[in-house]
Amino acid sequence: MFEYITDYARNYKSPPSTSAVASDRPNWEIEHSQDPLEYLIDKFTVTCKRRLSQEALLELAVLTKDPDEGADLDLHFLEISRRLATLVPSAKVARFSDMDKRVDDYEVRVKEGKITGVPFGFPTLDEWTGGIQSHELVVIAGFSGLGKSTMLMALAFNAWSQGYTPLYISLEMEAGAILRKFDAMAASLDYSKIKQLKLPQDQIKNWRKTAQDISDKTHDIPVVDSIRGCTPDHIFAETVRHKPDLVLVDYLSLLRTSRASRNMSMWQSLTEITQDLKQNARTLGIPIVAAAQTNRSSGKEGAELDNIGYSLSVAQDSDIMIGLFADDELRERKEMEIRLNKNRDGRLGKFMARWDHDNMEFRQLTLKDKFNKPEIPE
Repeated sequence: MFEYITDYARNYKSPPSTSAVASDRPNWEIEHSQDPLEYLIDKFTVTCKRRLSQEALLELAVLTKDPDEGADLDLHFLEISRRLATLVPSAKVARFSDMDKRVDDYEVRVKEGKITGVPFGFPTLDEWTGGIQSHELVVIAGFSGLGKSTMLMALAFNAWSQGYTPLYISLEMEAGAILRKFDAMAASLDYSKIKQLKLPQDQIKNWRKTAQDISDKTHDIPVVDSIRGCTPDHIFAETVRHKPDLVLVDYLSLLRTSRASRNMSMWQSLTEITQDLKQNARTLGIPIVAAAQTNRSSGKEGAELDNIGYSLSVAQDSDIMIGLFADDELRERKEMEIRLNKNRDGRLGKFMARWDHDNMEFRQLTLKDKFNKPEIPE
């Protein structure tokens, strides 16, 4: 009936009359009501949620009897909670007349020195964007092996350093390697020597001291690396479970769509995935940052909006897209060009960053770096 009414309104520019409905849908029983529309909408919402809950109970009953699903029952419960949360659009309304509240919020943030979103930790990005906003999908794009995962880890560590809890979901690296890199960032360790088991005693001592300091913190960096066949529903479930301030996903093309189909192409799958991730962020009010692969041309010209691999939906659905670029000369200098290619709510531009994997140092270059830079050997 909803489809019929929609099609009628689209074709004839007005809703159908009761006589038109009776003529076109003679088996439909029209029920007249004197109750307010808001009441009818509320009752309809409750009915929809009850129906979904009943279907979910039957689904869970089957899963509890499946020995292969026992370890993932908690994820199934959380996935159903996502379906329930997104079943009916939110009825929240923001009002222009609440301007005084927005002024109050602004003055509080100025007094506390807080930007509106979770900070990137790169001053230029934070200035241009105001940080990562609660509803946003942010994409870090780059060619293979350029540093997308490293950028995600740097953003996670920067957020943690500012008192936030980032949730890091890895579909490529195992948790041990990721946590070693976080350790190196926190304790200023030589990462290459951690892998070689050749850390000097003074760094080991500092590592242990840092470990003690971190154990007293109230915020953390949970790392999840074991989601088999990870979908946006799984990410929603883990977000509900850990209640972070920010979710980072490494990376998009390794995700599976929640509505899997054998006949679905890669670009169709990515379209579904980016739209679902965007909906996750809006529903939960927790931003998502994900890495995306660019095509071969970006190896020479850098990541741009039109060279994202497999699907343009990655650029279209993202609120912010950051491109990475480093040629041989920049790699030699341990530098990276960071491009703000899309910013739905602000300006665009680019800047240079320090990119030192050995010392796990990833930060924006300063004037001091520029004027004290050693010459590149011939």
